[in-house]
Order: sequence, then C-alpha cells, then structure tokens
Amino acid sequence: MADEPHLFIPSIAGLVFAACMEAVAADSQLPTEDDYFAPIPRVTSAARLEKSLLETGMSVTIIDRETIDASTAIEIPDLLRLVPGFQVAHATGAVFAAGYHGASDQWPRRMEVMVDGRSVYTNINSGVEWSALGLAMEDIERIEVVRGPNAPTFGSNAVLGSINIVTRAPFLLAGTHLRGTFGSENTGNGVARWGGKIGGWDSSLTAQYRADDGFDHVNDHKRLRDLRFRGDYQATVADTVSVQLGLTDGEVGADAPDGEDYFNPFRDREIRTNYQQLTWDRIDAEGNAYRLIASHQYFDHDDSYAPDISGFDAPDGTVFPEGTVLPLGSQVATSERYDIEFQHNPTPMGEWRLAWGLGGRYDELSSDLILGEHSRVEKFSGRLFGSVEWKPRHDVAFSLDALTEAHESHGTETSARIGINWLATNNRSFRANVSESRRVYNLLERFLDYPLVASDGTPLGQLLIS
Repeated sequence: MADEPHLFIPSIAGLVFAACMEAVAADSQLPTEDDYFAPIPRVTSAARLEKSLLETGMSVTIIDRETIDASTAIEIPDLLRLVPGFQVAHATGAVFAAGYHGASDQWPRRMEVMVDGRSVYTNINSGVEWSALGLAMEDIERIEVVRGPNAPTFGSNAVLGSINIVTRAPFLLAGTHLRGTFGSENTGNGVARWGGKIGGWDSSLTAQYRADDGFDHVNDHKRLRDLRFRGDYQATVADTVSVQLGLTDGEVGADAPDGEDYFNPFRDREIRTNYQQLTWDRIDAEGNAYRLIASHQYFDHDDSYAPDISGFDAPDGTVFPEGTVLPLGSQVATSERYDIEFQHNPTPMGEWRLAWGLGGRYDELSSDLILGEHSRVEKFSGRLFGSVEWKPRHDVAFSLDALTEAHESHGTETSARIGINWLATNNRSFRANVSESRRVYNLLERFLDYPLVASDGTPLGQLLIS
C-alpha cells in the first residue's frame, strides 16, 4: 500500500493533461504548432538594423518570393497594389504611377526606391522609371516597403516611405530557366536565365525582352531589352564580394496627358540605361559587420520631336517661313550618378545595438533643351547616419534613427526619428514613432529652364522654375 500514492499521482497528471488537450482542441482561437513554427520575415534592408517584421519601429510590408509567384504580376508596380495605402495606375503612355496615400503624381518624388541598396530615382523626371529597372520578376527575392517617413534612414527622397527590391543570390538560380508569355495586343515577353559557376564566382545571367501595344487609343506600347549579370564571390570565411551589371535599351510610348494634339503628339520615347554595382560584406569573428556599396548608373531619355510651325504667327507680326520647326520634348536629358556608402554594425552590446555609416554622391544632369543656358548641372552631397536600439526587456525596444545630409547648394539638413515597439505576444506587436523628415530638390527641380526657341532662332517664351 505504501507504493499506491506514487501510482496515483501519474494517473492524476495524465487526466489533467488530457483535459487540457481537449480544452485546447475546443478553442480554435489558440495558436497551433504551425503558428509557432511559421517563418516570420526579417527586415534586412529597409532599416539599418536587421529585425523581424514584428520588431520594427516602422510599418513595413514584405512581398516575398512566394507572394510574387502567386501574384502572376508582370510589372513591379503591380506588386505594389498589394501594399496597404499604395495606389498604382497608368499615368500616361507606358508610365506607371505608384504612390503612397495619393501624395504623388506619376513620378514618386517623395519615395526612395532602391535595388539591393542602390538608389534608382533619376534627376531627369524626379522619380522612378519603372520600365527601366531591367529586372525580371524571377530574379526578385523580396520587396521591402516602409510605409511612412524613412528619411532618417535613407535620406531626403524617402520622406513618404522607401522601397528596397532585393534580388536573388546566384547560388539559388543554378541551371537554366526559360519563360515566354504571349497574348493579345501583340504582347510578347521572354526571359532566358543561366546560373552556375564561373571560376570561384556564383553567377547568374538574365536576358529579357518585353513588348506589347498597350491599351487602345493611347500610346503606351513598349519594346524593351534587358541584360543583367550578378556574381557573388566568397573571398574568405568573413568576406563576400558581389558584382552587378545591367543595361536596358528600347522604346516606350509617350503621349499627352490631355490627349493628342499638334504640339503634344503621340511619339516614341527612347530609353537607354546601364548600371554597375560592387558590394563588399564582412563579418569578423567578434560579430562586427561591415558593408561597402559603390555604384554608377547612367540614364538617357529622349522623346524629342519638332512640330512644323511654318505659317504660324511670329512674335514680330510676320509668319514663320517654310521649314521652321519648334524643338520640344518633356524628357530629353542624360543623367549620371556615382555613389559610395560605408556601413558598420558593431557587435551587439547587451541591451544595445548600433549601426552607423557615411556616404557620398555625385549627380550630373545634361540637356540642351530643358536646362536652357546651363546645359549641364551637377551636385555633390554627403551623408552621415546612425541607428540605435535599446531593449531594456525582451519584449520592449526603443529606437533612434538620424541622418544628416550636406549639399553644396542647399546646406545641411537632418532628419530624425524616435520609436518604441512592444512585442505583446509571439505574433502581435504595437509600435509608435515620431519623425521629422527633410526633402531637398533634385537637379531638374532646381535648374529646370525650358526656353521655347524656333529653329530659326526666334524666342517664343520660357518655362522657368528656380
């Protein structure tokens, strides 16, 4: 009889355990094993410090590879329709307008867009030429979208938010991939990709062709050719080097926002772009992380045209002689950018994590048509940034982000943000932040000077913004 209590205790424990399991099964609101083991996306480039999606101090949406495959989208802006608060539309011709909370026109001047950390907005149109990014949908790993001011992280162009398109590592793309899409309106899209080893480099090469006639009664056709290479090399146990090269060439339709007329006809806009990017990453034995990104990109847009104004009234009361034309075009310019940035993430120090860095940028814009007597303008800028996170408890984090930009023509501007995140449960968090963001005009906005001069030298007027 002395042993009976020991037999009785496990029996009671078993009954209690069984009762608890029945209660859990009856309550469908409780988390399941799938909830606990489902992967939580990590934000690796929309912020300077890597965090899980639940731990960020900003509102972030991640469009992952699985979502991209399920979406059947053929253009990157179509994926942004999945992001809360984003509006996406065809602005005019083959131009996509993608903006946040409606605070933009066809060129998102207040939203930083990057590809693997390389800024892709241009000084030609003060926005992003989505057709010229040269990315096949198959080469995108994920898209990280910060829904809210992010100038304290990435500078003045991110006052409403930022988008970083992260491409797939070549080792994930080994083999050969072919895709063809054909349909009405002369739609024909093709992608050919090879992935493998070149020496010690994991490499991928993608060629893409995109063509369609667009919608009826508007001039939004496109005929674009893209070529892209990426190579990753594991130089040492701690060091990784990545090289990216790309070019896009072709034409898209350019039409008038208010309909075709004599001085704003349907026409073709030639696009030629190329870029080169070098990225070095190092993680040493102590856990310090270093990154250096150097890039160059070139944009050449040409939608020039020249309506015949023979017989039209001239300012002196006469008429223009036979053969007189008026050179016009809304995007007739060449833009070039050189950028370098260094970032250091020191080893975490207990409750504290830190990231800091600095960078420099040179922008150049050339145009004989839309810059008037300037013809060519340039701008140097530098930036210093830092991000700090303090976690006094495992479920509470305070963050501070700041970025100071120095522009030779605008002086110095600083954007800052302070935030708090409370991880209430394993799958629910609450966040709040306050920020002040500054935006600096780019080259075209600052120096646009559009004189209307007939081919015989007669001045007809001028559009001037300074």
